[in-house]
Amino acid sequence: MSTRFRRVPRGLASRGSDWLLQASAKRAAPLLTRYMPTPSSIETSRIRALIVGDSHVDAIKRALKRSRGTEAQALQVVRLQKLKNGTVIGDLDLDEVVARVSTMQPDDVVACFIGGNQFNAFGLVQHPRKFDFHSRERPDLAPLPGHEIVPYQALRDVFSSGLRGNDGKRICRITAASRARVYQVAPPPPKLNEARILQRHETLFREKGLLEHGITPAQIRLKLWALQVSVLGELCREWGCSMLPAPEQAIDAQGFLKDEYAGDDATHGNESYGRLNIEQVMSCAAIGRGQQEVQA
Repeated sequence: MSTRFRRVPRGLASRGSDWLLQASAKRAAPLLTRYMPTPSSIETSRIRALIVGDSHVDAIKRALKRSRGTEAQALQVVRLQKLKNGTVIGDLDLDEVVARVSTMQPDDVVACFIGGNQFNAFGLVQHPRKFDFHSRERPDLAPLPGHEIVPYQALRDVFSSGLRGNDGKRICRITAASRARVYQVAPPPPKLNEARILQRHETLFREKGLLEHGITPAQIRLKLWALQVSVLGELCREWGCSMLPAPEQAIDAQGFLKDEYAGDDATHGNESYGRLNIEQVMSCAAIGRGQQEVQA
């Protein structure tokens, strides 16, 4: 037969709330000790970093969900809204991002992952008239036999004009509104593994005839990526922001994206790649401007 108290047991009534407070404090002490901010964590938590961009930020969002402590508190990741197949996807529109950026301080960091897939849209699918070019960024990669040679400057002009379009306008608006340091992050390099690309790829490339025409040779895609990064670095200096390179740890000896950092599609990095991006941006926030910039 269980015992049921109809009133407070003798001895506890006199202790009242003091006893409850002491018991609660005793139980809470380990938790308080564990989660009490240290001086270093308080200092780190003052760093504010905003990552904003398009589809490349999805991997960063997944990586951030696994982050703990001050990093998760100091960093915000926002995907810009866009209309896709009649549905609005993303977190904030450009006006909302600009408003958010305008409140940031000079020692904060804004890292843009805007656009980035121009070289893939231009050259992932093999063109019916096979082309190649003499690359100034990768002079070690000679044009392939049997390919028409396109003048380097003509290709550079195409990329410059394209990057100055919608992507460039968005970067310029963010840069103009910000007192914080603004970076545009270079896209991940191309993937060498063609089987991965053919197995799963974005609708854009299927519509361009990927399955019918095949994939442009890897070294040409690598040269197109290097050209885009070079043009982007030049434009960033013109726009008043800086450029961050793709993380070195994710690039193999030839210059391609390593398989262990490749997303499950034709163009993007995976969560591990997003983890490297987070470390890169937080390093910029911690050490200040200039130490990770790329001079193209």
